[in-house]
Amino acid sequence: MIKELTYKEKRSEFISLLFDCKSITDANKIIAEIKKKHYKAKHVLACLNLKSTNLAKEDGEPIKSMHLLLEYMNRNAIFEKLVVIVRYYGGVNLGQNRLSKVYYNQGVEILENQ
Repeated sequence: MIKELTYKEKRSEFISLLFDCKSITDANKIIAEIKKKHYKAKHVLACLNLKSTNLAKEDGEPIKSMHLLLEYMNRNAIFEKLVVIVRYYGGVNLGQNRLSKVYYNQGVEILENQ
């Protein structure tokens, strides 16, 4: 892991993790390990941008923030980085627009401050 950031909003906790990653197979292994470690988390979202392919998983969230983060990574030529965001739900709904912004902003922040 390169970096970890934590953000809290309305009792939900978001843990952003950044990894060097060269394949979707490696990304899926890392995601599985994170899900195992954070088994009480409500959602584990991920985004990986490789030159030949990419991966964007929202893990059941009704948003497309990881796809938007993937576009950001493409625009800024950020490759072979895996962003994983773990959400511990705090019991208060944030709404789709706010939730999407939180995920996207956390992804951009961890990429810009690596």
